[in-house]
Amino acid sequence: MIATIYETATGIISRTVVADADSVILQVGASESYIEGDYSSNKYTIVNGVAVENDSPVEDTTAVFVRNTRDLLLAKTDWTQLPDVSEETKLKYQAYRQALRDITQQEGFPHTIDWPEVN
Repeated sequence: MIATIYETATGIISRTVVADADSVILQVGASESYIEGDYSSNKYTIVNGVAVENDSPVEDTTAVFVRNTRDLLLAKTDWTQLPDVSEETKLKYQAYRQALRDITQQEGFPHTIDWPEVN
């Protein structure tokens, strides 16, 4: 089988391997996933486990990386909005989380990002 191994968080392809299914699994790192098929790293990005052809590979890959990083940062702060968290903590993180959601609206997106910080 031919398999394309990629970074799970970003969808960026790291390598293609030829091996049986059991051997492919052994070659996939902790932060990686794979799909069957031979996909060129400069032509495709993996989105939700599907190879998507890039119109502009550098632009699309960078945007996917930034969005995935943003999503990870949001996930790490999901706990701050749970019902048993103090109102003070919720408010502290609400502006930060909204700023993360608004990253794609920044003028320099996806190449220049002003990453928000928790105040």
